[in-house]
Amino acid sequence: MRLALFFTYDISLVTWARTGLIQREIALYEALVRNGIDVTFITYGDMSDRALSNELGGINVCCVYERKVRPRYKYVRYFYSLLIGWVFHNEIERVDVIKTNQVWGGWSAVISKWLLRKPLIVRGGYEPYTFIKLSQSSLFKQTVYKLICRFIYSNADFIQMATQADAATVNEIFGVEMNRIRVAPNWVDTELFYPFEKPNLISNTVLVVGRLDWQKNIELVLYALQGTGIKLDVIGSGNEETSLRILAKELAVETRFLGKVDNNALPTYYNRYPVYVLCSRFEGNPKTLLEAMSCGCSTVATNVVGINSIVQHGVNGLLCQADKDSVRSSILQLLASPEKRKIIGQQARISILKEYSFQKQLQDEIAFISEATVNYRS
Repeated sequence: MRLALFFTYDISLVTWARTGLIQREIALYEALVRNGIDVTFITYGDMSDRALSNELGGINVCCVYERKVRPRYKYVRYFYSLLIGWVFHNEIERVDVIKTNQVWGGWSAVISKWLLRKPLIVRGGYEPYTFIKLSQSSLFKQTVYKLICRFIYSNADFIQMATQADAATVNEIFGVEMNRIRVAPNWVDTELFYPFEKPNLISNTVLVVGRLDWQKNIELVLYALQGTGIKLDVIGSGNEETSLRILAKELAVETRFLGKVDNNALPTYYNRYPVYVLCSRFEGNPKTLLEAMSCGCSTVATNVVGINSIVQHGVNGLLCQADKDSVRSSILQLLASPEKRKIIGQQARISILKEYSFQKQLQDEIAFISEATVNYRS
């Protein structure tokens, strides 16, 4: 079998490398290659992506801006994305299945499907229209996203959503039949993300990992820690870093901003902190949460959609309300009880091994690609 993976709009291999995510993002597709499936990436990169192609374990690469200079204006880039099916006609024609890495940008894959009569799998690590609504974007932007998502979903042969909630959204709001939708959660390399036998804990300090933006609600963690003497370490970058640094000083919460960390190095960090905290306003199927739990972290997380389907309160983590007193109380409860942290961490690891392991996802992916190919031909 041969698979073409369309990258999320305007994302390249260099983007993945720069954010430290390239190993995590390519692992599944390298494994598909080892299992006899020919994989081609269609990226929004240039010759810099080509330079990275030797590190991809046999994955082929087609770079949108290798043949054309990347346009300066965003609307020109949007227009050029509509032409990908023509630009890479020969490369896409030889594949059996087209797939998107995310929903956003899926219009290019739909047009390629039309041109070359290939089955299309649309994957959503999150549901874009839901995120735009929850982000309190303008009604105009919500309408645009809804129309684009409807166009992409209606033209997909199969849809993969990371959560049951997102699958229900696609079914109820966009009218896609449930027999065309599969729930395929994000996975964790449990052999890389595992509990260290004797971790060297950083005492009285909690860890946050993620983008520094409004959705992740990191300011709530700072308010929760105010006056407790508990320190905070933050891994990640984003547009709120400056404001968070200022807030940390105002609240006198000792905070270290550690910047971006390569994904393969994260297990060392997860294993060094007594508590991992995720206070997002909303989530899809958060990979950092899954990775932290796979490392046996004791977790405090907000009780919101996308998190409460993973964390069972009092079993494999603690769910709290999105207010500083609830977050503070949960953190203090775990810091005060090493035994409770140990039990919760063990249960977190068990739940990841059962539902989110890389091997389970790999076998499901191979079966799904095969099903899409056979059903389309029949």
